Amino acid sequence: MRESQQRNIINSTFTLTEDGIQEEFGVNHVGHFLLTKLLLSKIKTSQPARIVNVSSSGHTRVAGIELEKLDDPNAHDSRQRYRQSKLANVLFTDELNKRYLEGEQIYANSLYPETFLSSSISPEDGAITTLYCATSPEIEEKNYRGKYFVPFGVEGEKSSYAEDEDLAKRLWEFTENFINGKLSQN
Repeated sequence: MRESQQRNIINSTFTLTEDGIQEEFGVNHVGHFLLTKLLLSKIKTSQPARIVNVSSSGHTRVAGIELEKLDDPNAHDSRQRYRQSKLANVLFTDELNKRYLEGEQIYANSLYPETFLSSSISPEDGAITTLYCATSPEIEEKNYRGKYFVPFGVEGEKSSYAEDEDLAKRLWEFTENFINGKLSQN
């Protein structure tokens, strides 16, 4: 992420999506969750397949996700909201593997695509980790599932909160309940 984009995230004000959920969380997590669930049957018929979720190293700088405070404009600054949404990407990827992908030839992983020196690398170099997760034969050969990759296609360290199985389950249930509630209103 470029420095100007990071400044925009940090300086952004609290907003809700059209569906009434905190914007960073809605855009970075709920939308991806729903899209993946809607495509899952097609993905299963296309095996072997990959699901790649782009997270951020920011997921390591947040102490969990306070689901009950997501829509509280005073609960977190914009950096924390962004970091929580990126932690949600990692947790979602792991829980997806457990709930739907065991025994399947579908490899779901998350990643952080850029280095801290991202302003000095080309867009092509910035895409290497994403391309690695999406296309490298090693993903299948080594049965990489629920891994977190950093530049340049190297397995990275998840935060302890990203390893929290209870938080992953609660996040999954929260997100499903939110989506099902919105769908039942339409």
